[in-house]
Amino acid sequence: MTDTKRLDFIKKHKMEIRYNGLSDEFVISNHAENSQHFRMARNADLRTAIDEAMKEMRGLNNATTN
Repeated sequence: MTDTKRLDFIKKHKMEIRYNGLSDEFVISNHAENSQHFRMARNADLRTAIDEAMKEMRGLNNATTN
């Protein structure tokens, strides 16, 4: 997957990326309409963290449509 596709995904889903220096990893999360904070992925490699978040989002979408 290209970095452009990863960035488009982050923008489309209004996700937030933070770096946690204590655990030396990136944390990707988003906020629901009711202001709840959902962590989607965490990983030391940013690309891997984004890929994990994408898989998690796909899983949530499949669970709500079935």
